[in-house]
Amino acid sequence: MKIVYATVVAVILLVGFSSCQSGQDSPTEVVTGLIKSQEWKGVYKGLLPGADGEGIKVQVTLNTDKTCQICYQYVDRDYIPYNTSGKFTMDKNGIVTVDNGTYEIYFQIGENTLTQLDMYKKLITGEFADMYVLKK
Repeated sequence: MKIVYATVVAVILLVGFSSCQSGQDSPTEVVTGLIKSQEWKGVYKGLLPGADGEGIKVQVTLNTDKTCQICYQYVDRDYIPYNTSGKFTMDKNGIVTVDNGTYEIYFQIGENTLTQLDMYKKLITGEFADMYVLKK
């Protein structure tokens, strides 16, 4: 009975470990590669949800000199666009912290994406979570 039990456990472990070898890069490896290759630089655009109305167009530009420009524009209003800029830092996990001198904004680097994070550097969840993903 012990031999059967040990054999079953060994097979389960073997199958479990072999399925981890999918040949695909892990998210951490992808982010590390993007950071090292500077593929993160560029212009990211999207439509953030608004409290009311159609939303807020946003454009974030990340430059190789670690400066950043952000432009917010309400879609259905005649407001002047809100522009801000500052310097940013990026940690080894691809979390970008933009400091415009007044407050900080957080983003997560992805493959051709930049996802806005909440004030605790966590992914925004809920019904509109996809709208916080900006694309190159």
